[in-house]
Amino acid sequence: MGTFSVEIESGDPQGERFEPVSALVDTGSTYTVVPGPLLVGLAVLPYRTASFRLADGLVVEGELGQTWVRVGGKSTIALVVFGKRESTPRFGHNTLGGLLLAPDPVNKCLVPKEALMMTQRDVAATFRSPRACMGAVGGELKLAATPETSRG
Repeated sequence: MGTFSVEIESGDPQGERFEPVSALVDTGSTYTVVPGPLLVGLAVLPYRTASFRLADGLVVEGELGQTWVRVGGKSTIALVVFGKRESTPRFGHNTLGGLLLAPDPVNKCLVPKEALMMTQRDVAATFRSPRACMGAVGGELKLAATPETSRG
């Protein structure tokens, strides 16, 4: 199968000006990585740092910002990592999801994907057996009762 790159556009925070970037489609990368100098040139500001585990296990720190990303006429606001000038730009899975796109590694292209949503009833049925679920209801951590914890 292999890897492939696509042309994405990184925009300024107002969504008025965009710069093209050839980015590796990388579903193993949580966020999209764009060269920091390009983001700075678009007036994107970092608002926090985060830790990232690399494929070799090394943990590194990186700055995160928020801005527009556009692919094939579809746009979304995305978290982006300020990459080093020499870093390979990467199109991460959160941005892919925000654009409702998925990689087709055989044909080396992006394809539309269906959005999913659970209702409250679905959440209750889905999380009866796991010990914990995060974000399922109201974004808070809920611990499910198990036989060991429900005994008095």
